Amino acid sequence: MNKILWGLFCILAVISAIPAKKAAPPEHVLPFTECGEVFTSSTGEVTSPGYPGDYPNNIRDCGYLITVPEDQAIVLYFHFIDLEPGYDYINVYDGTDDLAPSINEFTGSLGNFAIGSTGNNMYITFRSDYINVRSGFRATWTTV
Repeated sequence: MNKILWGLFCILAVISAIPAKKAAPPEHVLPFTECGEVFTSSTGEVTSPGYPGDYPNNIRDCGYLITVPEDQAIVLYFHFIDLEPGYDYINVYDGTDDLAPSINEFTGSLGNFAIGSTGNNMYITFRSDYINVRSGFRATWTTV
């Protein structure tokens, strides 16, 4: 009996000596806190952080959700895109998040153009890397 108790004691001592597993740090910490917004109006404007000045470095998963009444769809007009080509991106999705079908991805400098949603939600993400910033983007939307 004493050997059994001693064995259990040793097992408990070994288990308690194993350091507790620390919680993993968050995968992503947004360094620029004024990034992202939810819009619920039928018309409006969305811009990159800092616009009309340069956007900051290290923007990760900055999301903008546009939601309009259920019987309407969204037309998003990009008036201006100036991003570091191949490193900074705008992604537009046909739904409420980045799991929705992708409409398109943009990088570099582009002029005036429009894209549309099939429903009443559109989700836009903006990402920048750790060097080289530019003017960003400006877009307006309306409903159809």
